[in-house]
Amino acid sequence: MSASASNIKIKPINASWVIEEEFCVDMIDSVAADLDGKYFNIYDGSTSYYVWFDLDTTSTDPAPGGTGIEAAIATGDSVATMLGIVQTAIELGTGYTGRIDDTRLFSVLDTTEKVLLNAADVDTGLSIGVVVKGGATDLGLLDGNVEPNFTEDLLDVLSHQSGTSILSQLRQGNNADVTLALKECRADLSQAIFEAGGATFTPPAGTELYGWGDSKQGSNTLSNSRRLVLHPVANDASDHSEDLTFWLAYPNPDSIVYSGEDFNITNVSFTTFLDLGKPKAIRRFAFGDSTQTGISV
Repeated sequence: MSASASNIKIKPINASWVIEEEFCVDMIDSVAADLDGKYFNIYDGSTSYYVWFDLDTTSTDPAPGGTGIEAAIATGDSVATMLGIVQTAIELGTGYTGRIDDTRLFSVLDTTEKVLLNAADVDTGLSIGVVVKGGATDLGLLDGNVEPNFTEDLLDVLSHQSGTSILSQLRQGNNADVTLALKECRADLSQAIFEAGGATFTPPAGTELYGWGDSKQGSNTLSNSRRLVLHPVANDASDHSEDLTFWLAYPNPDSIVYSGEDFNITNVSFTTFLDLGKPKAIRRFAFGDSTQTGISV
């Protein structure tokens, strides 16, 4: 038997719940000639960009202020061609990553700020707006063990001739959930967890409140799901080789402990969902470096 005590580890983890901001440029039915010299804006909290269309290299840069990004299109270009040009221009000019979906360009800002990105049209006539509100929440210090639970739903195959003997099993699905006890009393942490299922309200001349009501009744929890990443404390921040990543995780706050003798704890259970934008083999979760390119499909 081959064995090694070096395989025995104590492995505390850091947990984070993150999603990148995503905006959409809808170019359906766009005509190149109609975009001559026109532009739209992108803001990332520190830099203002404007993406302008240079038709046949004869257009004049509108120069409204900020960092200009030229999208060099030509008369007669198809929507698909123009989308590719805009995608390349944005990626080169800002460092954001983008993807084309049907007749739209979705560009994603890869950062860990809460308010990541905004985009607005000026005179192009294109439909532009944020489609995913970004956010990054470090779940802070944790109490107790972190124990992800995995289940695979199996259907027993029986036969009358064999009675109750199980001949085989058919896979019907799988599920995973993660329960965490949050030990830090941070306003941003509490708001991020409770706001997923709730909303905020600010009275006139008052201060913001957040909580639960019926404002999201009937809405889909996927719209408030983010990536839950469990990262071993012993590994460098750039070493994702042992990360456990759940692509879409929705927080269900179970309870808050208030006490004069014990720590203030917020207990949260994360329900995970399949991410249909990932390869079938890893649509619910993945062990290893989830930051690699080529994972999304």
